[in-house]
Amino acid sequence: MEAARDRPHATLPAMSPQGEAKPVGARRSWFGVMKTWCGWAIAAMTGAPRATISGGLLPTDLDGVVVRLRRLHADIEHLSPEEFVRYCARCEPLLFDVRGAEEFAVSHLAGARRIDPATSAPAFLANHASEVRGRAVVFYCSVGVRSSRLASRIQADLREHGAEGVYNLEGGLFRWHNEGRALIDAEGATDRIHPYNASWGRFISRRACITLTSR
Repeated sequence: MEAARDRPHATLPAMSPQGEAKPVGARRSWFGVMKTWCGWAIAAMTGAPRATISGGLLPTDLDGVVVRLRRLHADIEHLSPEEFVRYCARCEPLLFDVRGAEEFAVSHLAGARRIDPATSAPAFLANHASEVRGRAVVFYCSVGVRSSRLASRIQADLREHGAEGVYNLEGGLFRWHNEGRALIDAEGATDRIHPYNASWGRFISRRACITLTSR
């Protein structure tokens, strides 16, 4: 188990205008910390969802999230972790982490570059147009919500600039981590992972690895 100093210190997730949970923030008051841990305990005991995907209740397991996202984003291709590993053995895709800076700092996939979830196609191409032609572009986030949306939003522009394919990593970093696959941070290999917030973090099976702070 993690030492107490490595445990999350955050307030309960706020809700966006779209009804989706926002990521937790940094250390707050003692009352806020206690509210956070109460929220985690309730989520763990009851499984009650505190977030939605496009207006529907959050599924009770990660497989349910994957099924929902495949249906909502049928216009893009989804790679399972196994398929992604096989793909990387044949070629080197452009890999983008569609999460916040604090999430990325805790852990990410080797070779990934962080990109803001709200990035537009023009903004993406301004920075990466020269790299896209003839290559696959793979996006991932915690479970696939943010990365699926971004891939869906900009895939037509990427293909126009010669992208070989545009993909979402199915199940995101949570599935990758649950399967015991390799992650890194600024210091090297790590098994730590950021939960995004209490609602989504309950899909992480290796609970002792959850943290909100980088090393």
